[in-house]
Amino acid sequence: DDPYNFIIDVNNIPMDSVLENALLDKQKRVYKSFQPAGLASGIINVSRSQTGDVNYSADINFADASIKTDFLENQVTNITANAIISPDSAVVKSLSGNYGDMPIMLSGRFMSQVEDQLCYDVSLNLKKVRLNDKELQSLLPESIKKTVQNFDPNGITDMTLDLKKLNPEKPVEYNVSMNCLGNSIYLKDFDCQVTDVTGLMKIDGNNIKLKNVTAFLDNN
Repeated sequence: DDPYNFIIDVNNIPMDSVLENALLDKQKRVYKSFQPAGLASGIINVSRSQTGDVNYSADINFADASIKTDFLENQVTNITANAIISPDSAVVKSLSGNYGDMPIMLSGRFMSQVEDQLCYDVSLNLKKVRLNDKELQSLLPESIKKTVQNFDPNGITDMTLDLKKLNPEKPVEYNVSMNCLGNSIYLKDFDCQVTDVTGLMKIDGNNIKLKNVTAFLDNN
């Protein structure tokens, strides 16, 4: 067969079962992992080489969209996003939406693996969120959630949550960075309230690191 190169311009295509059925198996696995809804527009490039190998790439914008993935407890809604999609991966260059009532931004890479396993390397960014918000805590891995809850935190923070799962057989790697904006925490071991906490706090599976942190002890 002769080689070819097609460029397809798509506009406001619904992300539904008709679109899903048009995808290859690998693409369907990624598609199902997001449970998407909404509209997609962009440019799709489909080509075939002289050896008969077919390839494609798509630069897609999403609007009025929603997704639900296995690493997020709740659905992300009101999404606008741009992604570069290939047969084996989806690179999200920018995504903004709402996680419950919280504005959320996401960027990163998703890779299709065997069966229904999805691997990813993503960053979630949240601005001025309340530390004791149940929706915020639902984003956190269990071990970090317990660490945060043990401090009974209060106040506003900017947060970045990095999640990495590059092997379906291994657990998710994660890092949380919190820019404290005058928060309060309770130190149970010392029966002491700490207030006006500012600075950077980083949490991973084994460590809590503090950088340029200042705070006051509440002696009442």
